[in-house]
Formats: sequence, C-alpha cells, structure tokens
Amino acid sequence: MPGQTLACLARAEEVLGKILSGEMIDDLREEFPAYWGSCLCFLDVPDGASKRLSGLVFGKDPSRVGGLVTVTVDAEQTLLKLNKFPRSPRGIRVFRVWTTASPRPLQGCAWPPATLGAVLRWQHALDKRCERKIEKSVRDSFVAGYERVFCLVTAPRSSYGFSAALPNCRLGGRTARRRFLDRRVMLKSRIQRFTPWRVDDAYVAQRSNPGGATLGGIRIVLVGCGTIGGYLADLLTKSGAGGQGGELSLVDNDVLLPQNIGRHRLGFNNVLRNKAEGLAEELLRGYPTAKIIACPVDAMEMSFRGIDLVVDATGEEGLSHLLARKLSGRHQIPSLTVWIEGPGTAVRGLLRDAGNDACPRCLRGEGGGSIYPVVLGELPHRFAGEGCESLYVPFAATTSVHAACLGAEMALAWANRKSTPKLRTRILEPGFTKGAEDFDPPRASDCSACAT
Repeated sequence: MPGQTLACLARAEEVLGKILSGEMIDDLREEFPAYWGSCLCFLDVPDGASKRLSGLVFGKDPSRVGGLVTVTVDAEQTLLKLNKFPRSPRGIRVFRVWTTASPRPLQGCAWPPATLGAVLRWQHALDKRCERKIEKSVRDSFVAGYERVFCLVTAPRSSYGFSAALPNCRLGGRTARRRFLDRRVMLKSRIQRFTPWRVDDAYVAQRSNPGGATLGGIRIVLVGCGTIGGYLADLLTKSGAGGQGGELSLVDNDVLLPQNIGRHRLGFNNVLRNKAEGLAEELLRGYPTAKIIACPVDAMEMSFRGIDLVVDATGEEGLSHLLARKLSGRHQIPSLTVWIEGPGTAVRGLLRDAGNDACPRCLRGEGGGSIYPVVLGELPHRFAGEGCESLYVPFAATTSVHAACLGAEMALAWANRKSTPKLRTRILEPGFTKGAEDFDPPRASDCSACAT
C-alpha cells in the first residue's frame, strides 16, 4: 500500500510538472468538462441553427437535484421532450458567443471561476474578443432589466455555459444601475457553471455514428408492425427516422392478440388494439418530437408516392411479392425486406434500390425453394400449437430482435450509400453453416413481380 501511494504521488508530480511547463494541453482540453462544473444544461440547438436562443429554468435552483436549465431554439418542441418535469419552467435571458479558443484551465487564473470577473480574466487569457462580447452582453442584459442571464460559449468541438445573477435595477433605481455599470461592481456578480448536454434530434441520432448519415429527413414507410416490425420501428427511430423534417409511417391493419405478446414490442396494455396505432403511441412517448404516423390500413391500398424507402417487415412471402410489384415500374421506390427463416434458424434482409436488383420473388426458384440457400442442407421444420390454438412456427423474441437489428443496419447502410451487399444472412442457430455468402443478387429476367 505505501508503495502504491508513493507511485501515485510520483505520477501526479510528473503530470503537474508537464502542465506547468505548457505540455499536456490536449489532455486539459479533453478533461475540461470535469473541471468546469457539474450543473446540467440541456442544449436543444441543432448545428447551424440561426434562430434566437431562449432559456427555460426548471426548479427553484438549477444547481440542485431536480433543477435544470435548457437552452433551445424551439421552446415548444423542447417542452415535449421534457414533459417528465412537473413544474412550469421560468424563462431566462440567453446570449451566445463564439470563440476560436478551446477551453482549458490556465495558470494564474482563479479556478474554477466563481464570479463574472474571474470568468472575464480567464477569457482574457484565452480569447480577448470573446471576453469583450461577454462583458457587453451582460451589460446590455442588465440595462434591459434582466435579473439573471445565461451565457453559452461555443468553442471548437465543445460548448460550456454559466449563469450570472444581476442586481434588480427596478428595485434599486438609478443608484443600483450606476453601481452595476461600474465595472468593479459588475465583476463581483456570482455565477453558476453549467456543462451543456446536447439533446437536439440530429445529435441524438448521430452520436453513435459520428460523421455518418442518419435516417433523419427521410420519408420511410414500415409495412408490418408485428414481431419484427415493432422492434425495427424502435431502432429506426433511434437512428433518426421521423426527425429533422422526415417521417416514419407505420402500416398494419391487424390487432395485437394476447398469444403474440411473448415476442412482440407491445404488451398487455395494447391487447386487441391496432398494432400500428399502439406502436406509434409507444414510440411517441420516448421520441415526442418525431413525426410518426399510424396507418391502420392494408398495405396494398397505400400510396407510396413521395416515399424514400419502404421497409417490409411482415414476414409474409406472398405480401412481399405483391409489394415488390407495387413498388416496381418506371419510378421504382427503394425497398428493404427483412424476414425470419425456419424456426429462428436465421434472419435475412434484401435491399432493392436499383433497377437491376433482385426483389424477394427473384430469390425463388421454379419449385418454390430459394436459389440462394440460407443454410447448407435442409432447414429444420418446427411447429407448435394444439387444440383450440392453430399451428404456428415458434421462435423467441430474441430472433425478432436479430431480424430488426439486421433491418436497421441495412437501412443505415442505404442512407450512407453503402448498401452492398444487398442480400445479407445471419445464422442464429448453432450447428448450421451459411448456404450462400452475402452479395448483390441480380434481378431475374422472368420474375413475375418486378420484371418489365
């Protein structure tokens, strides 16, 4: 134990020495949020937003548990996301400044800053222009009669903020106004430091895939809200579907029966309810700003005009063939079909976004079997259900989740223009070997569904 303590002290001495000598600057930048403060601020501001920012304060003291400050460009949309907070928020004046200096603690500056003066001295060492902007904005806010302001500083690759309490000039009259305008008095104003957490739709969808495209801004129709479609709809929404001006339409004219609950996204609270309507309601609880539309109709009665991508998660081969025909023609609509093979032996996905791509019907031979076998050898046959319950193919909910994951993976690949391979197979049951490698199957010239 003494040896470990001495080793830690030696390491601390080494790190401190490098910091004092000007080294390890990148480390200080990366760890800045840990030094700045623990008060949370939700930042609902998309990149490039030009609208004026507004602030909402939940709770009496935003620095305590249950308190929160939110900076937004659309208060109505933000309140939808924060409907779990029971108290009505108060407005707060927000101003934003940009800086080219990455934030980090500096030697010779009070750290962490507790007053407006300490913040300005720190900014003076980092970026003098930013310092002047902050001071001017604080003065302007006081003259306008605000008692508290929130400053959001946008720096390269990061943002940070603080709130400052201002004297009530209405109560103090001209004397208080003159005293505050005296810079010495202004510098003594106390601040609270906030670390912003982005909650805008674009960032939430892209955070797990930095630099890649999301499903935001895309018009998607998901046909089938059953055991695959329920989980797939959730994953598509997490990937941005329904956000940033896009929409996600859920199509299913069937109701949820109690025997399906064991492998369905929905539960007893939606029994005997239309699946599309129940699923849309469930998703909107978690993603209240997404545009999710329930369509409790037959898919063959739908109009797909203006749709960017149609996802078939019905698992019904006949309907998949009819849907392929409906989406074919001069203005072919990109489509993705996901299904389960056998009693959960494997899951497959087929993407069709070009005129020479195979549709689900193209994969079938003359005898009805697959031209590109799922596994080497025969697929197992397994049925359950006796007495008053009709026969069905049993498989666990995890199989449905695997199929949904494959569908979401292929939808994102399509959005990022990396759709190859367009036929993908995932073997789930041990002891089986994939019968055909993932590749781009060509369209069959004699296909009754998509050939022209």
